[in-house]
Amino acid sequence: MSNKNIEEKNSENLEEDIQKTNSKFRIQFRKYWAYTKKWFPFAIIIGILSGVLMGLFTGLVVNLQKWTVGSIPIYIRYPLVGAVTSLFLYLGYKEVRGAGISYVLKHKNTTTAIPKKALLTKFFASVLTLGANAPAGREGPAVTLGSTAAFTIADMTNMSNEDEMHAVTIGAAACTSAVFGAPLGGTVFAAEVPFKHDLDETVFLPALLASAIAFLVSDAILNLLNSKPVFLDVEQNVSVPLKFVDSMIFILLGIIAGLSGIGFSLLFKNLSKWTGRYVKSYFLPLVGMLITTVIVIVIELYLPSMPDRFSGYLPPHLSLTPSVSLSLGGTGFQAINILLENYQTVSLGVLFLLFVGKMLATSTCVGFGASGGVMGPSLVTGAALGVLYWKLFSFMDINPVALIIIGMSAFHTATTKTPIASMILVLEMVGFPGLIIPIILSNAAAFIISMDFSLYTGQVQSKEVLLRRRIKYTDVLETLNVSEAMGTDFVTVRDNEGLEETFTLLYLHKTSYLLVVDDKDRLTGIISATDFQRGFSKGSSFVSDAMTRNLIVAYPEETLRNAFDKLTTNKIECLPVVKREKVTEILGILSYRDIESRYETEVTKMQLKRRLTIEELENDF
Repeated sequence: MSNKNIEEKNSENLEEDIQKTNSKFRIQFRKYWAYTKKWFPFAIIIGILSGVLMGLFTGLVVNLQKWTVGSIPIYIRYPLVGAVTSLFLYLGYKEVRGAGISYVLKHKNTTTAIPKKALLTKFFASVLTLGANAPAGREGPAVTLGSTAAFTIADMTNMSNEDEMHAVTIGAAACTSAVFGAPLGGTVFAAEVPFKHDLDETVFLPALLASAIAFLVSDAILNLLNSKPVFLDVEQNVSVPLKFVDSMIFILLGIIAGLSGIGFSLLFKNLSKWTGRYVKSYFLPLVGMLITTVIVIVIELYLPSMPDRFSGYLPPHLSLTPSVSLSLGGTGFQAINILLENYQTVSLGVLFLLFVGKMLATSTCVGFGASGGVMGPSLVTGAALGVLYWKLFSFMDINPVALIIIGMSAFHTATTKTPIASMILVLEMVGFPGLIIPIILSNAAAFIISMDFSLYTGQVQSKEVLLRRRIKYTDVLETLNVSEAMGTDFVTVRDNEGLEETFTLLYLHKTSYLLVVDDKDRLTGIISATDFQRGFSKGSSFVSDAMTRNLIVAYPEETLRNAFDKLTTNKIECLPVVKREKVTEILGILSYRDIESRYETEVTKMQLKRRLTIEELENDF
């Protein structure tokens, strides 16, 4: 071959390489742009809207507290809050009940619409509750308002059901971050709270951007209104030794916080449930606030004096120091600041009353349906636990402020199952370095500009993409049977059981479906989270009224490819596995996750046998 021919060949190869590179660039740009144009403009809009919403919300709460606390006694304020909340429930506005996070999670995990009316009703009910300085937190209203606003905009822009649920995460993150001044912790909390053992990380960076913007907008509005709420104030630098013995002290504190959290959770859920046997559900907030009034008045007689006193008088011998003012009312941030400053002078008796009293008051207030959250009460309870712990282990050379902060985070973790968010939230609120906002903004910009380019070839866009790409290898699925992949750990319910009582099993077992059997354990149907919602909307009472009877099933000898096609064609999440000759006998359950798990095991074996290479998988990505 002549030099001219070689040059022409090299030129052709170079041109072909350039075309391939350009083609890959265009494909990569389209993928990047599809994600960016969907979520980042949405995040900016939600960030601004959430900032305005939370700025007005917090400003109203702060000014209402200034007007009511000290001028209207709690025996008028608290019952009034209960009466108004009960009226809302009587009129059918269920979204105002309690913290609101459970309400949002039910809609998110069942991909059902969040009513737009929740913006107004939850806003008004929560401003009233928090403005009356009731023992409630702010994160519940923030999550509800942010989720509702984000869902409404997502619905208006015709997003898919799945994307609407991701939008809910962005809204919840933005409003939580704005109300606590903690954009990183608020984002992690919104991603972590839907699951006990997982994260909704699909839109984490857009949620982080929305959180930063919401915080900046809300802070500007509060400065303009001169209505800054009470935040945590730690003046000293806190550090702790990390020796083995000290580590055991922290672990023991975590164990005590965990056990206390169990007690708080049981009290919070069961006290209202027991009272509900004798009282109409819409009357529970009124009854709860009446009980809360009594609890606060009685316990505060033995706490240090504060301006909002029922009697207006406290015997001198009950005061610890003239400067200390502890109360069971409000979010508890003021009480935490007092503990941070006066941990040495507060007695064990007062700490115990604050620790137990805050749990009791929150359980009868928010637990009975008053519109507020539980984060603030959880933090102040954890702070009291930290000081108690320090006094009991005073012989150890451990910074008491550190134990207060650690106790807050540990107790909040125990009550919300959000360990990562609890750590970050507390660290931000007590004075985490001030570079968080600049870092979020610069990182978001860098991420957008760099598109999908990365030094790591093994990265994929999401878990969903990975699953779809893996399932593409159909020849693998055709060699496997259902019996090799099905799960045998499934939850069954009787068809004559109550619908409302059974619904809690979805969250208890972390599943989205239950198999329905008759009194002889014969399969009669399946009931999903969507079926529950449909049943509730129709006023159904029993499982049999809402369950799906026309079942699509799989057989143990059937190939996984056939089973996978059944799942995708019928758009269902699982298949009951039954005997072909006796379709009422349950052998197991088969879900997408079961197919993926079995597929991964087989692909690993094939890779070892060189039947499928790593390069083949990488090229497909």
